[in-house]
Amino acid sequence: DEAAFEGTIILFTDVSQVKKVERMQKQFLSDISHELKTPMSAIIGSVEILQKEGVQNKDTFNEFMGILLKESYRMKNILDDIIELSRLERPEATLNPMVINVSNLVKETVELFEPLAKDKHLSLVYQTKKVAKELMLDPATIKTILNNLVSNAIKYSDSGVISIKCTNDEKNFVIIVQDEGIGIAKENIPFIFDRFYQVERSRSNKTGTGLGLSIVKKMVELNNGMIDVDSTPGIGTTFTVTLPILR
Repeated sequence: DEAAFEGTIILFTDVSQVKKVERMQKQFLSDISHELKTPMSAIIGSVEILQKEGVQNKDTFNEFMGILLKESYRMKNILDDIIELSRLERPEATLNPMVINVSNLVKETVELFEPLAKDKHLSLVYQTKKVAKELMLDPATIKTILNNLVSNAIKYSDSGVISIKCTNDEKNFVIIVQDEGIGIAKENIPFIFDRFYQVERSRSNKTGTGLGLSIVKKMVELNNGMIDVDSTPGIGTTFTVTLPILR
């Protein structure tokens, strides 16, 4: 006779990672809603006032049209950064390496941000003497990192100098962006790459999207690079990005 066996199969599934992803998604949606709420309220309020007063009062019209334009650009920047961050987080995200002149990219960044720096009485300087004229790198990575780090330095500086230094050896390319701004408290440094995290929101004047450093970190990770932060409150902050030179 064939022996009969009875038993119970127990299947264990670790759902901790799934729960973590779900929490992150919910938090991200909550953060997006919170960040978009302010410009949306400003836009709706401006439109309502313009509907009531029309164009009879030219000063009022110009004032609220200015608010509409400013907040519309703010919403666009938030959405652009969300799209970029989502692209970088996809498994299929890839690099497009090519031989580039880094000095030209740095110069373009300085020219782009010089008017904004001058408005805040900041000096923007750069040094690329110690970097090779041509390097195999992903240009989108270099542009994004430079733009976000310089923008961040301007945002959190009231005076002083912002410097960009680039160097390289046989294996790595290094970007150093240093400011003399408000600095970051040691306990806050682990969180500065989180989405929508802003150091001292009361002093940020609600500029930026709070996604810039998150994008920088994702870019660095995609390139198998490293990013280091050294900061002292009241003295300034230095970001050092090290990227492998691609072959």
